[in-house]
Amino acid sequence: MERASATRDSANPRNMGGQHLLRDKIGQPVGRWTTERALRRGPTLDYTSVLGECELVLLPVHMGRHWTVVCVDLDKQHLLYLNSIVHLPGGERVMEHVVQWMETEAMEKGLLAVRPALANVRHWKQCHTAVDLMEALQFEVPQQHTSDDCGIFAIMYLAYMCAKRPFDFSQQHMETLRRNLLAFIKRGSLPLDPSTWILAQ
Repeated sequence: MERASATRDSANPRNMGGQHLLRDKIGQPVGRWTTERALRRGPTLDYTSVLGECELVLLPVHMGRHWTVVCVDLDKQHLLYLNSIVHLPGGERVMEHVVQWMETEAMEKGLLAVRPALANVRHWKQCHTAVDLMEALQFEVPQQHTSDDCGIFAIMYLAYMCAKRPFDFSQQHMETLRRNLLAFIKRGSLPLDPSTWILAQ
């Protein structure tokens, strides 16, 4: 599925998204995600140059029965844990796994040449509580009030972070989002602005 193209500017940051991270398997098994073949954006682009241009690394995280998202802000040197049930435990553990993965990637793939700050990723600000996230984002992270909408919330966190938009969706939009996302999948494309996804089609 493709998203509508747009000229890259400050409102449309370049992002790198990984496949979902299994909570207890992050590290060695995911090395294949960041091979040059997996991350190639064109015949002459390699992983190092792609990461050098990225502002965000977005990682869906599967917690067994619950989907969350980690956003690594390479420019601001923040790690954000976006969880639609913010009081659930596990955020600190996930962040530790991500830090270990980033450290390994930086060392093994020579990323310090383009992102020297990765040498200190362990000391970057980590935000996984509601208070920390509000301070970092300047807006609230929407929360689910059901038991089966975490996947939709995770998709929306990813889309809005890519678009650099404050979250303006909530639990009340979930049914509309389910219908619209299904329609987008059938159509084979997504509107660039995720705020339009919550509108009735």
